[in-house]
Amino acid sequence: MRFVVDRIEGEVAVLEGPDGFRDVVLAELPDGIREGDVLEWVEEEGAGGPRPGRSGTGAGTWRVVVPEEGADPYAGLKTDDGDVKL
Repeated sequence: MRFVVDRIEGEVAVLEGPDGFRDVVLAELPDGIREGDVLEWVEEEGAGGPRPGRSGTGAGTWRVVVPEEGADPYAGLKTDDGDVKL
């Protein structure tokens, strides 16, 4: 499941994902994230289902999606008119 960091407000990152926006405490996310970064929630094997950003309700980890050099980090996430789809 992928999310885009919409903004950072104090100690909280606001992420936009397939089901809308959610607030995630920065301490739960990889160090150094910035607005516009693409994050992926990787569910741990055997977990009951991803519940990213909700402490204690899902087993998994966040990782920053790093594109290859020169590649568009939003490739595959864009609509025909250039908007990012999630």
